[in-house]
Amino acid sequence: MITFDRLNHRRVRVRMNLLLACLLAFSGAYFVPQTARVQAAAPSIIYVTQNGGGAMDGTSWDNAYPWMLLQEAIDTAAAGSEIWVAAGTYNPAKETGGTGDRFRAFQLKNGVSIYGGFPADPAPDTDKSARDWKNNPTILSGDLGVKGDNSDNAYHVIHIPADMTLDDSAVLDGFTITGGNANDMGQSYGGCGEAGRHPGRCRSGEDHDRGRRRPGRHRAARADQGGSH
Repeated sequence: MITFDRLNHRRVRVRMNLLLACLLAFSGAYFVPQTARVQAAAPSIIYVTQNGGGAMDGTSWDNAYPWMLLQEAIDTAAAGSEIWVAAGTYNPAKETGGTGDRFRAFQLKNGVSIYGGFPADPAPDTDKSARDWKNNPTILSGDLGVKGDNSDNAYHVIHIPADMTLDDSAVLDGFTITGGNANDMGQSYGGCGEAGRHPGRCRSGEDHDRGRRRPGRHRAARADQGGSH
């Protein structure tokens, strides 16, 4: 049971709180509760290594995705994410543009930046300062079947279909792109398929796209029509 005195005391406290709020409002000052303070979030980082590790959920180098989940990492990454890829050879695992192994290719995604050149066996605290694309080759390869026999290679290592519009927020940086063999009619790009028609950044040194060229290499990609794009 609340007594009269206690009730009056509670009313006084409420009035004092209201008065303080009014004074703060008139003075232009205000208080933001600790729980309501929001700071700019750092980019979400997804980790990929040749063999993966731990839980293989991409949350750290120790729990990195393995090579066959690189495309899944790209597909599920939220806008603003970065994907850090350790040195090694990565074959595409997702069929795109057709059915069969030769239609396997990587696809980029707007808002997602993919960086190669990290050490093959990165320490838990390895960051971008450790990137060295020359000494830590990170290879996207279309050599899928018999190694060295390009007759069964992927048509495209990276495929950007005509109905996909990439912008400058789609970034591929520090990779060697190799082993595409677009030797069938209609498959006219052996490396970054269709990349020359999009402004997304396929940063592979010799690749002909509309984005800025950054360190990386594009080699041994064959196309019977249109050159190695």
